[in-house]
Amino acid sequence: MTKNVLILDDDSLHRHYMCDLIKQHTGDDAHVWEAGNAQEAMKHLSTQPIDLCIFDLQLPDKSGIDVAKEVWDKDQSMRILFWSQHSDELYVRKLFSIVPEKAVYGFLIKTALEDQILNAIQYILDYDQCWIDPKIRKVKNTTFDKNTGLTDVEYETLVDLALGLSDNAIAQRRFITKRGVQNRLASLYSKLGVTDEQYVSDKWGNLFSPRTRAVTLSVIRGLINQQALDQENQYLQQWTNKYV
Repeated sequence: MTKNVLILDDDSLHRHYMCDLIKQHTGDDAHVWEAGNAQEAMKHLSTQPIDLCIFDLQLPDKSGIDVAKEVWDKDQSMRILFWSQHSDELYVRKLFSIVPEKAVYGFLIKTALEDQILNAIQYILDYDQCWIDPKIRKVKNTTFDKNTGLTDVEYETLVDLALGLSDNAIAQRRFITKRGVQNRLASLYSKLGVTDEQYVSDKWGNLFSPRTRAVTLSVIRGLINQQALDQENQYLQQWTNKYV
């Protein structure tokens, strides 16, 4: 039975590589469509019966995760393979927050070997089973471990720190008390491993600002990046224009 595959990636070389790989191993058993942006992808999805979507995460007009959410909002049975250069905790956190409970999906790093790519496609398309790159599994375990993974509230607080907000500003923006802000900060520091031993020294006193240290560790972990902060800064500007 012929399968219909849609590849969404703004890099034509990556699209052609994936397309050729699929055709080499399926022959006439697959029809492959290519899209360079989200708008093209949604047009194909509205006009063609697609069996498998292969989405890059970073696109010029919309993230692959946002496109997937739009697709799954209409059809939770759509099989989607995410194929990306990024395995940051930020992307993993966002992706797994939108995956429907019974969805069949996969997540591959673009450095994956051909055999891994074909295995992932076969598992998803033929066996209706999820396939997650081992590197992503490690990140996912950290992301959702109760001792290390951030809750939505803790992530929200991290964003406020990275944007440089004071305790007073966080309290006003999040509609909580200053004590509530302090409780959130303490919880965030604990998850990130920002401890007294790290930033207090008998010789020099305070070695680090815990706020700045928390942001640094979150960047190292891949919890935030420039793209995310650019977007969050836009939200902040909207808030300040309206309330400050």
